[in-house]
Amino acid sequence: LKQLSYFRVDRNKLFGTIPSEFGTLSLLNLFYIYRNAISGILPSELNHLSLLTELKVNQNLLSGIIPRLDNMINLR
Repeated sequence: LKQLSYFRVDRNKLFGTIPSEFGTLSLLNLFYIYRNAISGILPSELNHLSLLTELKVNQNLLSGIIPRLDNMINLR
């Protein structure tokens, strides 16, 4: 899993929260979880994903404050 570069599970009626362990996937380029029923907060550990170019989390049930994402220098 440490070599994972794309995580795409959009439009799957998934529910639950985003595990903070996603922040350890240092090679992740694409993270799509939009149009599900994901709840809770965006983990601040996602800021460790400096290679991430695309992040789509819209149309979920997320709440709370958006964490700092300033290490995601490649985000489009």
